[in-house]
Amino acid sequence: MKKKIQILGLEIDNYSVREAILLAEGYLNGNSLKTIETVTMKMLTDAESNEIVGQAIQDMDLTVIGEKEILTAANINTPQRLKETTEHEFFYEFVKRIVRNRKRVYLISEKEEVNDILEVLLKEKYPKVVIVGSAALEECQGDFGNIINEINGDTADVVMSTISTPRQEEFLSECKSKMSAKIWYGLGNYTELNTETAVKKVFKKFFHKHTLMKKMEQYQEKDGEQK
Repeated sequence: MKKKIQILGLEIDNYSVREAILLAEGYLNGNSLKTIETVTMKMLTDAESNEIVGQAIQDMDLTVIGEKEILTAANINTPQRLKETTEHEFFYEFVKRIVRNRKRVYLISEKEEVNDILEVLLKEKYPKVVIVGSAALEECQGDFGNIINEINGDTADVVMSTISTPRQEEFLSECKSKMSAKIWYGLGNYTELNTETAVKKVFKKFFHKHTLMKKMEQYQEKDGEQK
């Protein structure tokens, strides 16, 4: 199985859940902040027009493919990988490790209501998860200092982010060096947190898949002309 795949000139990881979890557990026991990001079709298409997004993807210590359409676009149709991706198995296995190792979690989003949804989901499935705090960007008006101070003051081990692209990558670019946490985990377009109607979800995914495929065709044509 390919451990790395190329999409629109970006290299992203294609580890099995078992391999990715072993890496993440190492990060939890490390001494410096490591970054994990769930890569979605929207992120890949946004990366073409936003250099910060593209660079952020490349700078991640670990990328987790968040939608099976990315795999199929790269001609990866292994049933196990498709299942792991569709069922968000990395997320669930990672939270198990957080609970087992008694690590402290801090939630960050654009709106506090999203933090509330995620906290309920986590505590329903993992009652022993330790959530030490949360912050919403809409409440800080661009001054991220208080958020960083709270993350560090609460001695959070893992920061879980549901900030949308490209704002998430811009925030991380500005604040990464100031955080004392062990892991930044960007959840991306995590479907269980999406409050849109089923019709909108299907339409949005179809739109992003169509856009991704079209951009891949254009990229391959351009790459072929240069050769």
